[in-house]
Amino acid sequence: MSKVTVLGISDGGLESLTARSRALLDRATFVAGGERHLAFCAHLKVPTLAITNNLKELAERLADELKKPEARPVVLAS
Repeated sequence: MSKVTVLGISDGGLESLTARSRALLDRATFVAGGERHLAFCAHLKVPTLAITNNLKELAERLADELKKPEARPVVLAS
């Protein structure tokens, strides 16, 4: 069963991630996070969701993503 990976990222951007965390992000099939977090990930060619006051939408999108056999969703947080 797939799980959601939550990665902490600082204002230092991708450089603030460990090598393992960066690898998890690079293999993600869906990425959610604040707008500034997503700006660090503009190079990724996967669906994204900016987290604002839309936690219900986030939960629904994650649930849909987890239905896929090869799902690797990532949520970025400060």
